[in-house]
Amino acid sequence: MRRFFNYSDEDFVLLLIGNDLRNKGLDHLLQAVTLLSDLPLRLLVVSGDDPRIYQPWADKLSCQGKVRFASPSADVLAFFATADAYVGPSLEDAFGLPIVEAMACGLPVIASVHAGASELIRHGETGLLLSNPRDTSELAQLIRKIYADGSLRRRLGLAAAQHVQRNCSWDRNVEKTRDLLEGILRDRQQI
Repeated sequence: MRRFFNYSDEDFVLLLIGNDLRNKGLDHLLQAVTLLSDLPLRLLVVSGDDPRIYQPWADKLSCQGKVRFASPSADVLAFFATADAYVGPSLEDAFGLPIVEAMACGLPVIASVHAGASELIRHGETGLLLSNPRDTSELAQLIRKIYADGSLRRRLGLAAAQHVQRNCSWDRNVEKTRDLLEGILRDRQQI
């Protein structure tokens, strides 16, 4: 898949998937990539949004050639197979399914604490948490950390995949939903 997108083995590919890219934190991610101009970073952005809105911003930040926009595809696994890490610096996100999908695929993840899916991440164990998605320096530091340490990437990716497998199955979801509904029913009966 990396060859399909013309990425070399030396490129370190960051992935962001979603619509409403401003809310997904793309502006701040582009700024962070600019701060890391010494690294061979490439950013793959998969979205239904019109990339022409963001391309001038990327060009202004000297990210020319580092950012590629792709349209969504039914084969989302191809995007995860291309990436070295998933970065989700959302300003606000009720859940953020691509974060969990990336974890399930064994990718190391950097996620904003403002994404609901961040509740599944234990910082430093199953991913890295970005406490302020508007802080491009913090985001750049986390990206540099994950880039610089191959052992950390492998550990985070493996732990993330195992964590999602244990905690995000349909059976587990049904169990949690049943427990919640039974708790609500018990509370109402006590009134």
